[in-house]
Amino acid sequence: MKIVNFAEKMNKNHLESLKKENDILSKVQGDYVVKAVYTFTHESYICFVMEYMLGGDLGSIILTYGVLEESVARFYIAEIILAVHNLHAIGTFT
Repeated sequence: MKIVNFAEKMNKNHLESLKKENDILSKVQGDYVVKAVYTFTHESYICFVMEYMLGGDLGSIILTYGVLEESVARFYIAEIILAVHNLHAIGTFT
């Protein structure tokens, strides 16, 4: 679950960004893109219930392992390319 304290992020740009993130996470498809299963607000938090991805997100992997071996880096780069392609295909980036 991703939890964002939007009371701290009350500027208009950040709230718009959260709305776009929610929209994207609910539309994306594909094996290499994490999907939001459910989104809700609680007090001053917006919560994204996301599907479980074994190994965590790329940021956590980089923090844990530091420099990745070339074969592992190629794998993650390919996943990113597939995810961006999917976003373009559904018209998210114009």
